[in-house]
Amino acid sequence: MEKLTNDVVVGKFIKSSWSGMISSSDKARLLGNLDELIRAVKKARMRANQIEVTPEAIGDKLFELIHR
Repeated sequence: MEKLTNDVVVGKFIKSSWSGMISSSDKARLLGNLDELIRAVKKARMRANQIEVTPEAIGDKLFELIHR
């Protein structure tokens, strides 16, 4: 007497892949924005001793500046 198996499909397997790669033009634009930010920070550091400092959260502003 032989044992028989009956395969029943209960679902399907989907393989998907994605990448965070950006185009060269987007990379150039982001690097240009960072260069502009670096120049602005250097100028601001030169004037820092003449201006009263007030505490402010600037993380969102920097992110928006880079990704505009």
